[in-house]
Amino acid sequence: MKKILLILAAAIAVAACAGKVPDQVIDTSEMGKDIIGYKGPVPVQVTIKDGKVESVVALENQETPKFFDRAAPILHSWDGLKVSKARDLQVDAVSGATYTSNAIIANVHLALDSLQP
Repeated sequence: MKKILLILAAAIAVAACAGKVPDQVIDTSEMGKDIIGYKGPVPVQVTIKDGKVESVVALENQETPKFFDRAAPILHSWDGLKVSKARDLQVDAVSGATYTSNAIIANVHLALDSLQP
């Protein structure tokens, strides 16, 4: 009887974890090196915690600071969203910083698409 209960408990634990995105940090520096803003790659770091996007942070890039600062607010567009909703989120580019915005958006999508399951 104890053995059956242990097996049942293990099966329930596995089922509860199925489909859940593990906590992790995704850095797109390497995988997104071909996603170019105005002056070069615009890598991001996406932090996932409890199945939600905790933060999106821009990493070192060569964008003109004045234009990057215009696009920077979109980094918070995904904050707090479940990964499934974050993947489907359509974020608009910022006028006056379109190339930079599009590179940020593409890198976030790349990071989210790299997650399992």
